[in-house]
Amino acid sequence: MNLNNSYKSVLKEAHCKNKVGSCRFYGSVKSVKDEASAEGFIQTVRQEHSDASHHVWAYRIGIKQIISRYSDDGEPANSAGPPVARAIEGCGLTNVVVVITRYYGGVNQGVGGLIRAYGRTATMVLKEAGSEEHLAFQQLEIKPVTYAQLGDVIRSVENHQGKISDIVYNIDVKVIASLQPERLDSFKTNIRDITRGQAQLSLGELVWHKKE
Repeated sequence: MNLNNSYKSVLKEAHCKNKVGSCRFYGSVKSVKDEASAEGFIQTVRQEHSDASHHVWAYRIGIKQIISRYSDDGEPANSAGPPVARAIEGCGLTNVVVVITRYYGGVNQGVGGLIRAYGRTATMVLKEAGSEEHLAFQQLEIKPVTYAQLGDVIRSVENHQGKISDIVYNIDVKVIASLQPERLDSFKTNIRDITRGQAQLSLGELVWHKKE
C-alpha cells in the first residue's frame, strides 16, 4: 500500500512511571490531529504535575507532510527531547504527542543518563498505549442508480471492501460510499458494467478509518 494511504498512531491515551536512581520519570501519551491539540495536552500534563522539575515533550503530526517538534525544557541540549522524538519515530507513529515529566531526586545523572532515561520512559509509555493502523478511504457519490441496479451496486461496494455512508432515494438513487484509493479503478469498471455506463462517480475528500 502507498504510505500516504495509511498511517499508524497510538491506540489509547496512556501513562507510566519509571524510577531511575533517585529521579522519577512519568510518561504521558495521546493521539492528536494537530499542533493545537498537542500543545493543549502538554499544558494539561504541566498542570497535573505543576511541582515537577521538567516537562520534556515531543510530537509528530501529519501523514503526507510530517511536522516533528520537541523540547528539552531546560535539560542539557539534545539530552531529552530528541530521545523522545526518536522513540516515536522508531515505532513508526504519527499524530501523537509524548510528554515525559521528571522529578529531580538530588543526584545529577549526566547527559548520557538523561538520554537513556528519557528514551526508555518514552518507549515504555508508547508500549503501554499500543498502536493501530488507519487506512485512507476515498469518499464518492454514485448516481444515478436505478432501483433495479441498487442491490448490485451495494454488493460491488462490499466486494471492494468499501463502506456505504448513505443511500438517497428519489426518482433514481444516489449511493454515498467510500473505498480505498487502490480499489477505485476496478470499482469504476464494475459500476460501469452494472449501470450500463449510466452512473457517474463523483470523488470527494479522503477520510480515515481504523483498520479492521
